[in-house]
Amino acid sequence: MNFTCVLKQNAATVASTTTSATYMVRDGWCTALIYLTATASGSAGTEVKVTPTGLPAPLAAAICHGSFAYNDAGTAVYAGVPRWDGTDIKLRVHNASTELGQTPSFTVANTDTLSILLKFPVA
Repeated sequence: MNFTCVLKQNAATVASTTTSATYMVRDGWCTALIYLTATASGSAGTEVKVTPTGLPAPLAAAICHGSFAYNDAGTAVYAGVPRWDGTDIKLRVHNASTELGQTPSFTVANTDTLSILLKFPVA
């Protein structure tokens, strides 16, 4: 099944192309895959996040599992774990005290890509 998602930096929408925003439910678990490519720039030094709409059940922070890879085109690739805050999927890299975009600090730019894999229980 498909759902929608919006890429944001500093709470402002960053124009992007969604290649995939799909999920499937099996045996009481939902697995979701998101793949986005930025087509504009964000705001330097602020958190990168994704706002999903249309997933089958509310995600619970304590039981949302997954991973992400962010390709800061031409600079670096960052990997870590997605965190659900009740509205947005936030991205935390290993050993960072703040969200991706703040630590390390950078600006979302045209052609940056983000892939997220989430798994969470559904009723």
